[in-house]
Amino acid sequence: MSISRSVLGLVAGVWLAAMAALPAAAGPFEDAFRSEIYAGRIDAATELARAELAKGPDTGTAQAAIGVGEFLGTVQGLIQGFHRYGLYNGERGFSASMLTGMPFLRLPVPSNPNPEPVTYEKLRGVLRDFSDSLAVAEATLGKVGEQVVVLELDLMKIRLDLDGDGVSRRGESLMAIFGVVAGATQPQSADGTVIVDFDSSDAVWLRAYTHLLMGMTDFLLAYDWEAAYNASFEGMFPRSFTPKTPLNEVLRTAGARMAELDTRKNSLM
Repeated sequence: MSISRSVLGLVAGVWLAAMAALPAAAGPFEDAFRSEIYAGRIDAATELARAELAKGPDTGTAQAAIGVGEFLGTVQGLIQGFHRYGLYNGERGFSASMLTGMPFLRLPVPSNPNPEPVTYEKLRGVLRDFSDSLAVAEATLGKVGEQVVVLELDLMKIRLDLDGDGVSRRGESLMAIFGVVAGATQPQSADGTVIVDFDSSDAVWLRAYTHLLMGMTDFLLAYDWEAAYNASFEGMFPRSFTPKTPLNEVLRTAGARMAELDTRKNSLM
């Protein structure tokens, strides 16, 4: 599955390069939409776009904005799901998730000192919800068609609420996630700008990207990997893993200690 990580990084990099363009003309809706997603209020931005779509008749920009909002909400929901169960993915070093070959488990998930107990079925549920939400975003983007879309976005300013606490912090940025997907070993700076002019061709590209992510997710859901989960996932969920096994004791202890250090570090930032 290391190839999958390379594919994700390559595709993400190509999208960033392909979308870069001169700034587009701003309008009241576009300004309001940007304000919401830059503040990490993804649901509010999506609802704003739906209200704009209902006005008609020129709906291309609003339709694309809904798709962007739904896609961002899907990524946010996946990370929040992992956070709920206390996924520890080794922000600065070795992680047991490297042993699984699952690229989704390498996403930058904030530390959770009090996670809910995790089970095999609950983890599959997180992935299933991710796939279902991607399908919704894909269908929305498919309605853009050849309509005119003019939506300028600064990817450096887009933030998500990764831990579900209702607050989007400096480190909870879209570019930080892209950096991890692309294999960056250092945290991505929130400084600078990456301006893109999102148009109808980018809606097609983002729709194709949802297909890639759905395919990877559905591949995981098509198999029963409960035995692998029981044998090797305790190090990834050191505070919430239920079936304790002697084989995982070392991973559990090391993972709990690393998660504790991450929590202390984050409290000082």
